[in-house]
Amino acid sequence: MATYVNDLRLKEITQGDEDGVWGTSANLNFELAAEGFSYGTEAFASDANETFTMADGSTDPVRSLYLKFTSAVSLTATRTATLAPNTVSKVWIIENATTGSQSITIKQGSGSTVTIGTGKTVVVYTDGGGSGASVVQATLGDVTKVGTPLNNQIGVWTGDGTLEGTAGFTFDSSTDKLAVPASGDFGFGAVNILTDVAGTTTLNNIDALDATTEATLKTALEGLPILLDATTFSTTATHAVTWAAGYEVIKVQFINCIPVSDAVDPVFETSTDAGSTYHTSYKNGVTTTATITSALSVGSDTNEIGLSGELTIYAPDNATYHLIHWKMQYVNSSGSVDQTTDTWMVQHAENIDAYKFTFSSGSIESGKALTFGIRSA
Repeated sequence: MATYVNDLRLKEITQGDEDGVWGTSANLNFELAAEGFSYGTEAFASDANETFTMADGSTDPVRSLYLKFTSAVSLTATRTATLAPNTVSKVWIIENATTGSQSITIKQGSGSTVTIGTGKTVVVYTDGGGSGASVVQATLGDVTKVGTPLNNQIGVWTGDGTLEGTAGFTFDSSTDKLAVPASGDFGFGAVNILTDVAGTTTLNNIDALDATTEATLKTALEGLPILLDATTFSTTATHAVTWAAGYEVIKVQFINCIPVSDAVDPVFETSTDAGSTYHTSYKNGVTTTATITSALSVGSDTNEIGLSGELTIYAPDNATYHLIHWKMQYVNSSGSVDQTTDTWMVQHAENIDAYKFTFSSGSIESGKALTFGIRSA
């Protein structure tokens, strides 16, 4: 009697049988052996686990090397495909093409299993160990693991067959986006596109991008305030900020700036040499002053919130005149809320590229100043 105990379930003719007709069985065996290198499809008939048994001596998709699993219905949970018989030792390339966006688990016996995510394809082999048979995911190539893989970590193949990467550089398949490490740079070759400096990510080397991308980025950024400096005061004697040429407007926002001394005035000065020296002549109407200031008498007592408001430098790169405007709200030394609006003009042939803020006496006890630059394309 013929048997089918081999790993492809081919017909094994008993010695002396099929005299004169063995060629028919042999030819079928050749066809089925070739089927073991082919492509086949099996389907879950229902939303349930299912066993797929390789037929003895007849064509069967389960015998295929590349086996694609589909489903007649939408799966609602991870379902198990058991490959039978459990004595078959074989390699499969298995694709999960089921509907319902569920994983499938490939099983043979009570041993290990392999779970395949929706839309994914993996290479597995069964050990044919009978009731305790296992399914194992095959590893392709000579790969050495470096560290512990985290999430969808992205790495780079190196010449010695290792995968080098960083846990912070990952790919999020749900959004199709790359995640750059919280503290690190991103670029191409020696050119950094994103540079992390003290926790602040800046965009560099726009000219390293193609012309279309460069134009798109410049259009998107045009007219938007660019944060040049953010300073929180803590008994600060002098607050100074510098910037490069190219801005059409500089805006400074003061937030709850409280002086150490009571009843003092805010003092604001500008520079054309990055703060080495400061201007000594500002014109406010018919009055010329050495600094930009007003007799505000800002208070520093308990529950007084200091000085808040905005100062604007228009056309800092103008070759002749620069207009400076401020509008301030404050609590004076009497505890009353007050406000002031003033405009100054400074005549200078050079670009204004720095400012300095102080109080007329003592330090800045607390508060914050945010400096923004605005430019067009």
